[in-house]
Amino acid sequence: FNTQELRLASNPGSKLAWQTGVLYYDNSLSSHLLVQLVDLGIDPINALVRDKSTEAIGGFAEATYPVTAAWRVTGGVRYDHTKVSVVEDYTSITGVTQTLSGSAGTRNFSNFTYKARLEHDLTTQNLLYASISTGFSPGDVSVSTDPAGNPFALELQAETLTAYEIGSKNRFLDQRLQVNGAVYYYDYGAYQAANVNISNIPGVLEFSTLAAPAQSYGAELETIFQMTADDRASVNLSYTNARFTGKNKAVDIGAGGVVTFSQFFTRDEIPNVTPVAADVGYDHVFRLPGDSTLTLHGDARFMSAHFLINVAES
Repeated sequence: FNTQELRLASNPGSKLAWQTGVLYYDNSLSSHLLVQLVDLGIDPINALVRDKSTEAIGGFAEATYPVTAAWRVTGGVRYDHTKVSVVEDYTSITGVTQTLSGSAGTRNFSNFTYKARLEHDLTTQNLLYASISTGFSPGDVSVSTDPAGNPFALELQAETLTAYEIGSKNRFLDQRLQVNGAVYYYDYGAYQAANVNISNIPGVLEFSTLAAPAQSYGAELETIFQMTADDRASVNLSYTNARFTGKNKAVDIGAGGVVTFSQFFTRDEIPNVTPVAADVGYDHVFRLPGDSTLTLHGDARFMSAHFLINVAES
């Protein structure tokens, strides 16, 4: 694992606050997965990743300028290029082994992202903001199995996101009460979902990571109240609605086989997303001799029901 970054920034106190830089990332790993399906009377699945290297380079720039005493605008851009190279030996349940290497095991992902943010100071203690930003996560390539149980190279599409957010940050009661809130909308050109069963073989589950269009919207509220010099309480609330919007997208699963996400995504909801969450915390500081302190902390968290993985119903 190796990561390097070179960054230049404006002098502190400059009216135009800016920073720019370049980065480099290099990571290499190996793994071995052996699944012995004795009860099914078939050969074991043996996935040996001899080497998986990820190399990325990128550049970025960002600047903030006060248009007036109460208005600020921020803009930023970034470019990323990621190369994923995989050397893998995969033996499927049919006993067929495929080696993924060279050009077949190499994928390149490039993306340009940006962000824009507008801020307005209602007072010295109250801030309003609105922003739009884009994001990118590179894809991957690995060996999976086609409907006949034979191995083939499955490419994972890169994840892309456009995020919109409007919010406010506030302090009241001589800055003892902090209240922050935001509403947001996320539009995924492709959302990477893990643990999706793509097997067409009865009695056999073949899990993989796939990408499909999705949308998410919600709201967040964060409050912190410094009741006394020694007592502080906090309440955080969130609501999220995250669903796939392109389950009928076609996916090539090898050997001429084409399926749609709707065959395997049994629900519209995105896995591992909690629709409603709440967190309540309390801190009390005990003053001890010798200027020592002891902090008592307690918190409780609520998470509404949600599902973890997408598995085709039988």
